[in-house]
Amino acid sequence: SNTCGKSLLELNLPERVRVASIQRTERSFVPTAEEKIEPNDQITLFGDPSRLSKTATSLRSNTEKEKGANVVILGGGEYGLSLAQMIGPWNCQIRIFEKNQDHAETLAEELAGKATVIHADGASLNELLEEQVGVADFFIATTQSDEDNVMTCLQAKNLGTKNCIPLIHRTDYANAVNQAKSQLGIKEVISPREVVRRELMRFITSDKYHIVKKISAGEIIETTIREKSKVADKTVGEISLPPGSIFVALIKGIHAKVPSASDMIEIGDTVFSIVSEEAKKSFLKLVAK
Repeated sequence: SNTCGKSLLELNLPERVRVASIQRTERSFVPTAEEKIEPNDQITLFGDPSRLSKTATSLRSNTEKEKGANVVILGGGEYGLSLAQMIGPWNCQIRIFEKNQDHAETLAEELAGKATVIHADGASLNELLEEQVGVADFFIATTQSDEDNVMTCLQAKNLGTKNCIPLIHRTDYANAVNQAKSQLGIKEVISPREVVRRELMRFITSDKYHIVKKISAGEIIETTIREKSKVADKTVGEISLPPGSIFVALIKGIHAKVPSASDMIEIGDTVFSIVSEEAKKSFLKLVAK
C-alpha cells in the first residue's frame, strides 16, 4: 500500500473519518496524529458508512482491493436481511441460505445485485459442502434456532471457514458457548438479550461514564457531558486529550456523527471514545467529571 510510511496527518482522510486504533503484530493501540502506518498494520476506522468503504479500499494494497470478504449468512430473517443490507456497500461477496422458498424468492428480489440467495437448508452438511462454505471468510448463523446456529458454525469451521459467528437467543446458552468459543473455533457469540440488557443498563445507572465494550486497544467509553466537565462548551480542536484516547462519536439529540475539529461539545451531548488503560484515569478526569 502507498500509505505505508505516512503519518495519519499525511493520509488526508475524508472529513468525519478517523483511525481509532492500530493492531501491529501483538500490540494494539490508539494512535496519535503523528503515528506512521507500517506494513501489515490492521487499522480500525470510524466514520460515515458511505465513506468508510472507499477509505478502507484506499488504504489496502492493490492485491487486497481486488476481492471483498466472502460472507455466508444462515437464515434470511430480520437479522440476516439487516446484516446483508449493512455490509452490502463493503464490496462483500454475500450468500444467504434460506430454506423457506417463498421467503427466499422475496429476499432474492429485495437483495438483487447485492447478495445471492440460496433456497436450501443451510443446517445440512451436504448443502454446506455443495456451496463450498469452507472457503468463506465469515459464516454468520442468524436463525431462530440456537442449536442450528451453533452446530452449523461448528460444521463451517470444520470445513475451513475462517470466522464463525452464531446468534444465540438464550442467555444461558450464549454464556456457555462464549466461555468455550476459543475451543470451539467460534469467533464471537451474539446474544440479542445481552445487547438489550447492556443498553438498558446505560439508562438506569448513575455512573458518570459507561464502558460499552472492551477491545484490544482499550475500552469504548460512553460519557454524557455534564456542567463540570472540562470539555463542555469547547470545540474538539480545542481539547487536548491524553495520548491513548480519541473521540469516535458525538451524539446531539438523535443525531450521531464522528466529530470533526470544529464541532462544539455541549452540556448534554453524549461522546463515545476509545481509551487505553494508561489514558483512562486522565481521560475521565478531563471528560467525565
